[in-house]
Amino acid sequence: MASARRICLTRWRLGRANRYLPEPFSSWDALILAAGTIGLLAACASHGASVEGQVFEVMNSEAPVGQWTRVPSADAYVIVHWTGSVPGPHASSVCLHAAIGKTDERGRFDVPGRWAAPKAYLVIPRDPAVMVYKPGYDQQSEFRKPSAPVVRTLVRSKLPVEQRIALLSTYAEAGCMDHETFKTIPLGDAQGVAARFYRALYEEAQALGPLPPSLNHHLATLRDKAGVPQPPAPPWQVRTIRPQGPSPAAPVPAAPADRP
Repeated sequence: MASARRICLTRWRLGRANRYLPEPFSSWDALILAAGTIGLLAACASHGASVEGQVFEVMNSEAPVGQWTRVPSADAYVIVHWTGSVPGPHASSVCLHAAIGKTDERGRFDVPGRWAAPKAYLVIPRDPAVMVYKPGYDQQSEFRKPSAPVVRTLVRSKLPVEQRIALLSTYAEAGCMDHETFKTIPLGDAQGVAARFYRALYEEAQALGPLPPSLNHHLATLRDKAGVPQPPAPPWQVRTIRPQGPSPAAPVPAAPADRP
């Protein structure tokens, strides 16, 4: 941790040196350095940050929204993505870290965001993105001010089978992608709940009943994440085809008898 602080301090000093740059130094380069200094300081500040909040579930989802009764949702899985913007002529987004946690009996969660080291590139962090999964529930879309506490509401899912299993597959692939290997980096799992999370996704998919062959790729993803062996391919069936001889010629029709 001390080495990370030294890196942050060194970068901060480099940012201060911008005041002493020679006159030919372009304003665009100065802007990049200034944005980079801010981004690096923010990245260092977010290193080890956590996201706290609370999840509720609706007991009477059939009622109008204004009459919903919400109660704390225990054992809901919470996935947090820490993202940022990379400054430049063409700004791009980058995923810094992704982690998973679980709500307690009061529906509260605290997902730590500690990752190995500050990123080496310039980045301006954004507000973390939070999504929640609980078997049989969908997350209700809610607007939240950046400074407001993180609160999520779950309602009973009414999605068709095709959409539901596609959503489960999306949850299973949540995480940051390694741009060198193009593979998903495993979720941070300080609470040790990731294995049960992937198993819950697979079990819900199985409970949906027989799936059409067009959805097999989603089920294969869920099996892989849950560590369930893929079913063996059906054995080859050998059928013996007996050789057939030439078909007998059709009988020649008899000539019509002469009439008297």
